[in-house]
Amino acid sequence: MREPIVLCYHAVSPDWDVPLAVTPERLEQQVRRLLRLGFRPARLTDAVLLPKHERTFVVTFDDAFRSVLRLAQPILDRLGVPATLFVPTGWVGDEHRHAQWENMTQWRRDGREDELELMDWDEIRVLADRGWEIGAHTHTHPFLTRLDDAALAEELVRSREIVEAQLSRRCLSIAYPFGAMDNRVAGAAQQAGFATGVGLHGIRALADRRDADLLQWRRIGVYADDGTLRFNAKLALVAFTGSGSDKTSASVPLVRPGVPPVAPATQARVAVIVPFFNDGALATEAVASVTEDEPVEIVVVDDASTDPETTRALDMLRARGVTVLQHEVNMGPSAARRSGLVATTAPFVFPLDSDDLLVSGALKRLADRLEAEPAAAASFGDTQEFGTRSRRNTKPVALDAFRVAYRNEYPVCSLFRREALEAVGAWQDVGYEDWGLWMTLAERWETAVHAGPGFTAVRYRLHGPRLHGDAVTRHRRLYAELKRTHPRLFAEIGQHRRRSTMSWPRRLAYPLLFGGRPPLGLRTRWWALAARLRRALPGAAR
Repeated sequence: MREPIVLCYHAVSPDWDVPLAVTPERLEQQVRRLLRLGFRPARLTDAVLLPKHERTFVVTFDDAFRSVLRLAQPILDRLGVPATLFVPTGWVGDEHRHAQWENMTQWRRDGREDELELMDWDEIRVLADRGWEIGAHTHTHPFLTRLDDAALAEELVRSREIVEAQLSRRCLSIAYPFGAMDNRVAGAAQQAGFATGVGLHGIRALADRRDADLLQWRRIGVYADDGTLRFNAKLALVAFTGSGSDKTSASVPLVRPGVPPVAPATQARVAVIVPFFNDGALATEAVASVTEDEPVEIVVVDDASTDPETTRALDMLRARGVTVLQHEVNMGPSAARRSGLVATTAPFVFPLDSDDLLVSGALKRLADRLEAEPAAAASFGDTQEFGTRSRRNTKPVALDAFRVAYRNEYPVCSLFRREALEAVGAWQDVGYEDWGLWMTLAERWETAVHAGPGFTAVRYRLHGPRLHGDAVTRHRRLYAELKRTHPRLFAEIGQHRRRSTMSWPRRLAYPLLFGGRPPLGLRTRWWALAARLRRALPGAAR
């Protein structure tokens, strides 16, 4: 697949006469040029790690200048182009409002301090909510090649951790300040947890035909004097002289977690995605639980596991003909599921956590239900807990927007219509990625249906702390993030309350008992007991 074109901008201004700033008109002209040439826009990590199209371009902005939010974001929104913003974490916020790092003195002499204003975290969240990727630009914006190993690691790790803490989502990309990078810097970025890194390249480097490196990805720097002819010449150097190979150079031993050939599955209605990390033995059990009387696509996604037992388990799965994808960097369960989504083709998609087991024949029943309900985005069944506790969890009869706004009662292991997942970007990198997906579907007034009374689809394994158990300790912050990223759902909560099929006492109780309140203690035990009593009554509604 052809190497993506990655553009690097800094500031946007109609009248700031410095090389770092392009006018809004020129930004729009350049982006429209790529769209007319048939290039498809993408965020950096998606374009590099999970490419979907032969011709892809990425718009990036370094430094988090406020003018990007004020002038660039409306243009890109209008064109349907998501961008990637790289944030120097030590300079944004209340303490520092202007760019004052090394080499910025020359831009401050013209009396245009207003152009050097940086965004705060609330403004950066606005961009993240609009689908932008937020990457790191180190903490203090130094020349990384001049730092010793300890200072280099501190700059990289600290910036990634701050971005993740502020946005409650993974930070997988970094832009090296001043474009200064070498093999040592790229290796340190990999050790710091980044999946891809970008610099700034001159004309000679852009024309280099060597394969791109994930941690030293080529970017086209776009500046004030890049008129139409000069901009087109830069594009041509990458678009038509790049090798287009999926391999990376030997400087950093990384392999793009791309999509290997998948066996044709024209007859398969369902694709099963099994993401895992260091759970190889459990993943083999999960795969073995897929027993159906019809073809099923199965893709296992290893999210950069490290233990030898998992390596042996993957070899066994491959020997059985199971497609295995491997991330070279741990990217989290949402990214693993998205990798599986890209690697499969069946119209219905079932994410199966490696901890859990499918009930025999469940996929057929769920797929039949979806085919019978063409307007439904998903179908699901009850779950049966096993392991440290045995209990059946009866699920609601349908997706209820009011209900899901306050409590996560819908299983992540459900059958989704592929087009519905792709329309909303599938699972996002937040602490409650499954709850977030259900909220997104509800916000769009989508429907989802239970496959039938008494039907159990999944056996849910309990064997000590799971990712969800860890997330409960951060429940208030994570729930606040869900509310912030689903404004329409909560703005229309009155309509959803009136349309809810729950009884009025329950509609009154949910906001009081759940929502931002962690589901712990006597309150949850009381509610569970009440639920069991209701189910024991004839004709009780769920």
